[in-house]
This record gives sequence, C-alpha cells and structure tokens, in this order.
Amino acid sequence: MFDDWRLRLRSLFRRECVENELNDELRFHFEQQVEKLVQSGLPLAEARRQARLTIGTADEIREEYRDSSGVRFLETLFQDVRFALRMLRKSPGFTAVAVLTLALGIGANTAIFSVLEAQLWKPLPFPQSQQLVAVMRTNIKAPGHAGLLTEMDFTNWLAAAKGSFADICAFQGYDYHNTPGTDAAEMVTARPVSSSFFETLRTPPIIGRAFLSSEQTDGRDHEVILSYPYWKSHFALDPKIIGRTIELDGSVYTIVGVAPAGFHLEIVGDPDMYVPLVLARKNSMTRSGTGVEAVARLEPEMSFSNAQAEMDVVASQLRRQYPEGDANLGLKVEDLGTAFEGQHQGLFFFAAAAALVLLIACANVACLLLARGLARQHEFAVRSTLGAKRAVLLRQLLVEGALLGSFGGALGIIAARWGASALNALLPEDLLGRTVAPQIDGRVLAFAIAISLGASILAALAPGLFASRVNLTDALRHSGHNSSAAPAHRRLRSAFVIAEITLSVALLFGAGLFLNSFVRLMRAPLGFNPHNLISLGLTLSDKRYTQPQNLWLAEQQMLERVRAVPGIKDATFASQIPFAGGIGASFSIVGEPLPPRDETPSAILSSISPAYFQVMKIGLLSGRSFSVQDTQNSPHVAIVNENFVEHFLPHRNPIGTELDIEHIGFETSYGNARERIVGVVQNTQLLGANEVPFDFIYVPTAQVPVTSFNDSVFLVASTNVPPLSVVSAIRHEIAQVDKGIPVTHVATMEQRVSDSLEGDRGNLILIGAFAALALALVAVGIFGAIAYFVQQRTREFGIRLALGASPSRVLRHALKQSAILGAFGIVLGIGVSLALGRALGSALYLVPHQHEGLLYDVSIFDPLTLAAACALLAGVLFIASYIPARRAMKVDPMIALRYE
Repeated sequence: MFDDWRLRLRSLFRRECVENELNDELRFHFEQQVEKLVQSGLPLAEARRQARLTIGTADEIREEYRDSSGVRFLETLFQDVRFALRMLRKSPGFTAVAVLTLALGIGANTAIFSVLEAQLWKPLPFPQSQQLVAVMRTNIKAPGHAGLLTEMDFTNWLAAAKGSFADICAFQGYDYHNTPGTDAAEMVTARPVSSSFFETLRTPPIIGRAFLSSEQTDGRDHEVILSYPYWKSHFALDPKIIGRTIELDGSVYTIVGVAPAGFHLEIVGDPDMYVPLVLARKNSMTRSGTGVEAVARLEPEMSFSNAQAEMDVVASQLRRQYPEGDANLGLKVEDLGTAFEGQHQGLFFFAAAAALVLLIACANVACLLLARGLARQHEFAVRSTLGAKRAVLLRQLLVEGALLGSFGGALGIIAARWGASALNALLPEDLLGRTVAPQIDGRVLAFAIAISLGASILAALAPGLFASRVNLTDALRHSGHNSSAAPAHRRLRSAFVIAEITLSVALLFGAGLFLNSFVRLMRAPLGFNPHNLISLGLTLSDKRYTQPQNLWLAEQQMLERVRAVPGIKDATFASQIPFAGGIGASFSIVGEPLPPRDETPSAILSSISPAYFQVMKIGLLSGRSFSVQDTQNSPHVAIVNENFVEHFLPHRNPIGTELDIEHIGFETSYGNARERIVGVVQNTQLLGANEVPFDFIYVPTAQVPVTSFNDSVFLVASTNVPPLSVVSAIRHEIAQVDKGIPVTHVATMEQRVSDSLEGDRGNLILIGAFAALALALVAVGIFGAIAYFVQQRTREFGIRLALGASPSRVLRHALKQSAILGAFGIVLGIGVSLALGRALGSALYLVPHQHEGLLYDVSIFDPLTLAAACALLAGVLFIASYIPARRAMKVDPMIALRYE
C-alpha cells in the first residue's frame, strides 16, 4: 500500500518524469510487438498498423494507467484544490468571515475537549497507571456514595486483601509543620504515606530510599522524603542531602530520600515532603478515626471486575468480624485516575454549550456558502453545458468547504492553546478533580481535525447539493448577480437562520440563569459581617502546644498583644472560620436513643475564643455567648447554629440539651466530651455562599483547645483602619510571643468571600462568552440573510418605489422577513431551552453538603430570565436587520430597472 501511494504521489508531483518513463515503456512494447509481427512475415508498415491496433494509442494507455493507479483522482482533487484556492482568494471578505466563524466554534470546542481529556482520559504520570486502583468504603444501604477507609478498616482490610493485589499502599491528607527559617518560622506541608507508597506507584526516589516498614511505628517515624521542588528551593539540589536532618515542630527528622522531579499525584495536592504513615497513634485506632486513601496495583492479568469480586468477599468477612462498626460496610474498586475526580456534569455542560456555538457557526457558514453558490449559478450552468456533471460541481463546493474548515481548524487550534489555559483558570476547582494543565496533544489534535472536517462537511453539504442543482435555461438567461433564488433555496437559507436563532436562545437563556444566580450569590446572607476583618493562619504544631496550659497561655499573650496594636478593635481565635473549610465530629443527644453506628449524626465542630461572635458579628438568637468564666474547670458548654436546631432539635428547647461529642482531640488527653447547649447563633457559610448550610457546634477554647482538631488555627481581628495595613504589626506581636509560629494564609474576610465566588464568576464569564459569541454569530447570520434578501429583490423594490410606495413601507416589508425568521427561531428556542432545562436540571443544582452544582436559588424555568434572553436576542436581530433593510428604501428605481 505504501508503494502504491508513493507511486501516486510521484506521478502527481513528478509528472513529466513519470510521463517520459511511461512513453519509453510504451515505445519498448510497441517495437517488441512490431518485431514479433515482422518475424511472422508481415511487411513493416502492416506490422506497425497491427501493433497499434493490438496495443492501442499512447493517449488511451496513459488514460487507462491514470485511472487504474488512482493518479487521475489525485490530479482532479489537486486541480479542485487549486481552483478552490483561487476562488477563495478572489473573495477575501467571504473567506475571512467564514474562516473566522469556523475558527471560533472549533477553537472553543477544542479548548473544552483539552480540559476534558486532561481530566478524564489522560493517564496518571506513573508506569502502567491503568493498573492503579483506589479502594473506597461504601455503605451497602447507599452504594452510590463512596468515601475513605477508616484507619481501622484499612488495617484489617490490608491483612485480608494482600493476596489480591500486586502492591498496596496508603496515604493521608496534609500535615502542617513548623520548621525554622532564616528570619521567621516557615510552615511546610507533609503527607503521611505508607512504606510501599513509592513502590506501588513504580516511582522510586531519585536519590536515597523509600521508607521502611519498621519506620511506620510511633517513635521510629522521624524520617522524611523531600519533594523535588522543596529540595530545589531549600537545598539547591544538593546531591549530598541524604543523612542530613531537618527540624519539624522542634523534632529532628532525617532526610532519607528525594522524590523525582515529575512526581505529581494530580488527584490530590503535592506536599513539600513525605513522612511515614503511622496508624497506631493514640485514639486513632477507633473505627471512626481519620480517613485513609488506599491505593492498590492490580496484577497484570487481573481485571477490575475480578478485583471487585474479591473485595466483595473481603467486605463480607469484615462485616461478620466487626458487626458493630462495619455492619453495612462495602468496598468499591475504582480506577485511581477517576476515583477522586470532581463532578464533571458542569464541565460537560460547558462542552455542550461550546457544541451549540459550533453548530451556530456551521449554520452561519452554510448560509454564506449557499448565497455564494447561488451567485455562481451562471458559472455552474456554463460548466454544465460544457459537460461537467453535478457530482463534479458538488465536489468542487465540498472542496471549498473543506478548505474553509481546514483554515478555520488551524486558526481554532491556535486559539485553543490559550483558550485551554484560560478555561483551566476559570473553571472552579470542584469541577476539576486533577491538577493537570490541559495540553494540545495528539488526542486533542485529532479531535480538532475531526471536528474541522465534520464542521466543513456539515456547513457545505446542504448548500452544495442545492447550488449544484442547476436549471440551465434560467441560469443562462439571467446573469449571476440578479438571478432569483428558487423557493427551496430561500427556505433552506431561512431554516439555517432559524436554527441559529433557536440555538442562540438556549445559550442566552443559560447565560441569563448564570447571571441571575451570580447576582443572588452576591446578595446571599453570609451570617457574619466581613467588613474590616483580617484573618491569619497560625500553625501551632510545636510539641509544646500539645499541653493545654502552654497553648492557653500563648493564646492569651497573643490576643493581648494583637488587641493593643493601633487600629485593631478586637481579636479572637478559632479552629475554623467561614470560607476556610471545617472538620466534623460525631455526636449523640443525651436522652435520645443511640442511632446505628454507621448512621451517627455529625456536625462541624469549631473551638473559638469568647469574643468570636462579637468580632465576626454573628447574631445570637437565644441563650448566651461564651465568657471568660467558661474554663476547663467549669461545666462544659456548647453553642449551636439554627440549622443544627432545625435538624436535630426541632420540637424542643435547645438550651440545656446535652450532647456527647466523640473524639475531640486525637493527639491530646481529650476523648469524648459531654457539652451542654447554652446558646443558638445564626447560620454562617462554611465553603461558599452557594452551599446548603451545615450544622455547627461551637465550643470554647478554654475547654477544648483550638489545636484539638488541626494544628493550623486562625486569628481574626476587627479593625477601624484598612485591614491589610495592620498585618506587619500583627506578625511582629506574634513573633514576640513565639518566633517559631509561622503566619500564613493572610487574607481579609472580604477577600475570602470574593475568592469563594471565583468559580461561579468563572462559570458566568465562560457561559457569557459562549452566549456573546452566539449572539455575534446570529447577528452576522441575520444581517447576511436580510442583505441577500434585499439584493435579490432590488428590482421589485425599485418597481414598488416607482409606482408610489413610500420608503417606510418598503422598509417594513424588508423587515418583515427578519421578523418572521426571528419569531420562528425564538419560539423554537424557548421550547428547546425548556427541554434542555428539564434534562439538565438535576445536574445544574446544588447537592446538599457536597458543594456541587452550578446554579444558586434560581429556577431552571425562570420566566423572567427567559423573557430577558428573548428580548435581548430580538433587539440584536432588529439592529442586524435594520441596517441592510434600510438599503431597500434607498433603492433608485432607474438604477434598479436599468440592470434588466
């Protein structure tokens, strides 16, 4: 096959050489035949005549050779391409508009696809990554939801499942640690990983070694493996780093290895370093302990279904062995690349919006090609008279469309290169499960080529079929510039314009919903007043602060110093603050029946200083706030939010109700605690303004230290000056108490609120860009349709004006065509929008307590938004129609009739 194509290309591009070789070969065969006939007794002249009759003429043989080898097809195609290029070059305006229109649609779709490819189909950056799976815990009563294994689950599962996989490892989320810096302490992140972590991922450290299994023991876990970026930034890639020590939280750790430069999990963030995962710490062996992410590598011959079947057996064994905690335990095996991915319904929604833009672009180019084809009817009639078949004319038009698609695709790929990066920045993180930048790789390039070809065929096929159907009598009687289009041609052009308007209504309605949602988000109640509040993150991970007395003393000293800073009105500590995430705790209500173990309710638990509600301006609805009298030696108290009361205490007075809160402080002497509710405060948002409110339990820091939940805590100060102006003074005062405490995550609360809207703002910009693009394309389409309508009916308008019709009446007649098309398109668009809303409604709305969904507090069938979208589109259609329609009222009757 390769030799055949090489011969065809050689015949095409080295035609003279091939023709000479063919002539030489024909001459040789002719002389051989003549000689053979002469030897048989024929005279030379008769022998030559007989040889010609037997072999045929040289022209006939050459034509047969070209047909059999496919050279004729390539020559014809090459001629069509050259002719199409000349025709496109003769109409630069048409070519530019068509190419740019297709480029916008192709570029938008290629950019979206590059993000989808990076998120869904690109393999993880590990050898044989298709063999890596995540093993997750499920509830057999609710199998649709999967979560992390508890530490005890993982320990028992590991013992039962070792023979099922080639390798097994585990890791947890970040730990925050303090390390001494040049001027001040620095906060670093460390990820606890099991000793088999690097082996399972088949990516060993580039220098040094991985952790040993013996180092996964409490007290023997003071080894660390540096990430490549941290090694580069802090140790200048020193190859003699192995064996040196680094101080974390006052403890000395030995550096035993460095991870490779390209080591990037993608499904979770990358830390500064890795430490051994210890599963036997105090209070962590309970069956509701900290979650563990379990990763396994399948045996080469094992399938996902076989692995799942084996895990079903293991889950059954664990349910029988631990009936109290694992009565409803299930185990799910899932590809590692997709196990921790975000919810991609929104990403697919934007991909569908980009596809609508491409369809509008195709309809627009189809209108242009149809008008261009009808204007060339005289040319096609002449060619048909000279013997050109309809298939030849159709092929010529399709080649022109393919060239437009190729040029548009090339320009679209260029636009997609920066568009993909812009999309990656605009789309919210909860839509993107993997932290990997989209690239224009081979798969994306193939997609771009495919949609370029598809778009060119879609845009050129119908216009080509109509334009190549030539009525020789009419076409030759009229010149190309004033021939009237057949009714079928007008109907097809109108259908393209109506399709553009229909799709544009759907896109504009979607953009309106996002705009409506964003406006409502901006006005959503936050539960606190973010004005003039500054927040700073402090990492109190030094082992001194595991003692409550030392921690309490440091807190009081810092608060006293910070409150004395000029411009600061008050300050408070909190283990978690709005828009910074939170940690939950299980609880039970004293006096009520205990629920099953796996159905124990939970709420966000926050340890706060007494002034927290006053500083944050969170309203107290009933009861009292915390005070300095709430100490470790006084009765333990709690405050809950109104959402907690609605969910768990709807028919009783919450004040005085006692709660048993489980596992307060994994690293302290605190275990379960009984807290008496003394107050109810209004709801505050945890993750974003568009979330479903969470249940909150607040406890005083004097009774439950802020570090009981996380070493990283927040200091919030209210100011009567610009908040950022006091940051340096706050840093100084904290360093006076302990210069080993790093200050990080500095942000005003107003900035935190704004950042929480970043994803929604990006959604709005993205869908708004698609809608604006669709609006521009449909405006161009309707402009071209009415301009062509006026051009075709120039003679009619001239006669009307000559017979006394007023210019305004001619204008109304010209606008009538646009009004009819717009009305049909808008009505169909409303129907399509409502149908799409019904189909996509469940994917667009917020899922409770999962911070997913794209729209907030707006109905997918919102009539005002739909009416506004239709009104905007109608206004654009009127403007786009009015400009060419005005030409109709300015037609000079004498000039219009002179062309006849």
